[in-house]
Amino acid sequence: MNGSSGNPDWADVERALAEALELPEERQAAFLEKLPSGVRAEVQSLLRAHLRAAGFLEGGTGSQSSAGGAGRHKAIAANTQIGSYRIEAMIGEGGMGVVYRALDTKLNRPV
Repeated sequence: MNGSSGNPDWADVERALAEALELPEERQAAFLEKLPSGVRAEVQSLLRAHLRAAGFLEGGTGSQSSAGGAGRHKAIAANTQIGSYRIEAMIGEGGMGVVYRALDTKLNRPV
């Protein structure tokens, strides 16, 4: 990996973040210690943002655990209203998040 300090190579940051997200939380610290300092700082910042984003969705939607996957993502229940969008169903889940079909209730169109 490049980016021992200063400006890290973003490809290295992206790879390290993907690896860190695949690890159980109790093993992430040891993994991060092996990274160059610039890459480590960016990955730690992104991991904190990832946790805050997950907390945002979990806090206000009455969500429940997703079936399948490593349990990192929470499913949003059908008929949950988020702003002008009414969730209809989860249509996919991957390493970076969950995709839902919803209805834009202001424009009366699917999104």
